[in-house]
Amino acid sequence: MTETFKVGQKVRVNDVVDGEVTYGPFSSTFGMYRAYVVRIGGTEKLQKERDLSAIPETPKFSVGDVVTLATRPGAKATVEYGPFDDRDTYVVKLVDEPTDPDSPRTFTAMEHVMAKAAGTVKVGDRVRVVRARWAAEFHGKTGVVTSTSRTWREAQGDIHRYEVRMDNADAQILVAEVDPVSGVDTGTYTYDGVTYDLSAKYRDKDGDIVRLALVDGIARARYYGNQPDQDSHTLEYVVDRYAPLTRVTD
Repeated sequence: MTETFKVGQKVRVNDVVDGEVTYGPFSSTFGMYRAYVVRIGGTEKLQKERDLSAIPETPKFSVGDVVTLATRPGAKATVEYGPFDDRDTYVVKLVDEPTDPDSPRTFTAMEHVMAKAAGTVKVGDRVRVVRARWAAEFHGKTGVVTSTSRTWREAQGDIHRYEVRMDNADAQILVAEVDPVSGVDTGTYTYDGVTYDLSAKYRDKDGDIVRLALVDGIARARYYGNQPDQDSHTLEYVVDRYAPLTRVTD
């Protein structure tokens, strides 16, 4: 049974590498199969639909997150419940009582009008780009926040409040959503309660040796003694399937 994917969706190709759909679906020249264009690392390639599988997406917001709302400039709200309705809708509660007594304090909000409140990320923080509407090629890559007040608002209220100077690229971009990057300065990465040394080698449950490294701000793992690169499995992928990982000391 095939799945239908949408542009921007994260997918796994042949159960090996992860990518992002950038175009499709469309039929092959003679209609023998359906296909998509998928960005893997920095390269876009045509992939057959049958070779793709969906990667479960982590909700952009969690209960307790403080957010701003494009529909209510200046107001902050706390996420109370969600997501639901196919992951697009949340229940939020205004941090402050509304000035209009007839205006509800708790209501639903669509994901696209929400952004994590400024102040949770400050100038100088290292972050991973989650969403930059006009610079999608930097999704998943890291940089340093240079401003939290450079605001660009697209017609439908898509606010890009962060300015980020990207690592390993001569670029400074406006970003709508960011995540703080852990493990960049210390050379470690914590996942599922376990802290891994990203400069070390580990042995998985099958006895195979895997090397770890931080690649463009993402913890990755690669087998057979090779240095991880941007096309390698994420550390989370390897841990979920082949843990426990035991550090090799020799």
